[in-house]
Amino acid sequence: MSNASDSLDPPVLTPSPSESVKPKPVVAGLRLVWDLTLVSVWVLLTDVLLYRIGTFVTWAAMLVIAVLFLGLLKRFGGHRWGGLFSATLLIGLAVKLVWCGSWLQVGCGVFLVFCYVMALTGLPPFLPEAISFFGHVCAGGGRRLSRFRLRQMDEVSELVGPGMSAQVLLPLLVVGVFSSLFILANPDIANSVGTAMGRVARNLGNWILHFDFGEGLFWLASGWLLLGLLYPAGRWLLPERVPAEYAQSAKPAPLYTAFRNSLLSVIVLFAIYLVFEFNTLWLRNFPQDFYYAGYAHQGAFWLTVALALSTAVLCLVFRGNTLSDPRRSRLQGLAMLWSVQNLLLSLAVYNRLFIYIDYNGLTRMRVIGLLGITSVLIGFVLVVVKILRHKDAIWLLHRQLLVPVLALLVYAMLPIDWIVQRYNVRQTLLGNSAAVVQVIALPSTPEGMLPVL
Repeated sequence: MSNASDSLDPPVLTPSPSESVKPKPVVAGLRLVWDLTLVSVWVLLTDVLLYRIGTFVTWAAMLVIAVLFLGLLKRFGGHRWGGLFSATLLIGLAVKLVWCGSWLQVGCGVFLVFCYVMALTGLPPFLPEAISFFGHVCAGGGRRLSRFRLRQMDEVSELVGPGMSAQVLLPLLVVGVFSSLFILANPDIANSVGTAMGRVARNLGNWILHFDFGEGLFWLASGWLLLGLLYPAGRWLLPERVPAEYAQSAKPAPLYTAFRNSLLSVIVLFAIYLVFEFNTLWLRNFPQDFYYAGYAHQGAFWLTVALALSTAVLCLVFRGNTLSDPRRSRLQGLAMLWSVQNLLLSLAVYNRLFIYIDYNGLTRMRVIGLLGITSVLIGFVLVVVKILRHKDAIWLLHRQLLVPVLALLVYAMLPIDWIVQRYNVRQTLLGNSAAVVQVIALPSTPEGMLPVL
């Protein structure tokens, strides 16, 4: 399958149909010079910004450079919206790295660079394809290098044949000999040139003796990575299609009655529990000895597990023979009713978390808990959309795997410590003495110290 990366080659004349399919030597030479120039510039940038300096600010600069460098070379073809979204996230991560960086943001940035190139190549940046694309990048860099070594170098040697060598080397030799004679005829110039050549030789010798082989490996990896990003070895995409069961004749599902009875049972159970939940934790004033850690903290975790299990149950019910059952609409109606109850259950989880935050302050782990329940809720909504729009399992897999990735990116990009400590300081100033513990005891980055000061 052809790659969209062919557009990276410099402009060349299109051969006529009567000409050989084999590229002209001059074309091979231009491509070789083009790629060597790109690799040299890229390796120089990464060496200075990442290897020699290596601060979070230089990592931020490198992410912005990668967006511009790769975007211009790939010419924003392919999956445009995915590329723009990935580029926006990369710029946001760069801003966060300048503000208060961490290695989590660096890792997210590297991952997003792969997603960005995927989108420019024409692939939607879904997680299964992104994992596979890393292998394609590694193989693509090696394939591009072997292509130069095995084919294009031979074509360049055809261009620079014996006649061309004599035409170039003989004038250079004659000019070099006479230049040396002219230099030797002037002692001052000869001494200056000798001193300069000696200095260059000493510096070169010292550089060779003290060469950092780790830096050399970094150069190799950086150049290899760029060639792989520009010329990935292949394209792989899990196809999203209508399941084959939809095209078949309608037939009863063996487990239809079991699924119907199960949905009816959980609807009754959820109705009873939601009444209990709203009476105990929404419509009451908590006593002084209320067990906040048990009800509002641990309880929120188990309700989140229940919501995730509801997602799995719906996936199990609406698959296979159930999709071809003529009574499927009845199951779908029950599923929608249960979905409304699950949305109310998610509100109960948020309420429990905020009860505990209001009582004992905000922490990083409680922010992660809020992002976790939000991810579970979005995953449940995706299952409902799958049922209503008759999507297949691959469609659901692509989007559900994106949810935790986006939650991680949100956590990496937001000023979490600033948000946490700002909330705790405000609660402390309002008289909630329990929040003082979080201000004093929790470790914090410099951004978290700003509200404290």
